Amino acid sequence: MTVAAEKTEGAIAPQRLSRSKALAIALVAAGLATLAAANAHFLYVAIMSQPECISHSKEPRSAIPGGLYQAAKPAC
Repeated sequence: MTVAAEKTEGAIAPQRLSRSKALAIALVAAGLATLAAANAHFLYVAIMSQPECISHSKEPRSAIPGGLYQAAKPAC
């Protein structure tokens, strides 16, 4: 046996990932990337959107039948 053959036999060869394990890692990475992108889009929309003033009843809630669907404190 030569010296080169002894070195390759004694060295620990790196193990390859199985196909199913590589697929699982890729799917998890894709899911995390999708989640991060969705959260980034949510934050962008929340920060950049500013609802405009709309007309609504300025009467007290007690005067409106049901009292629902009225701004708590109108901004305009």
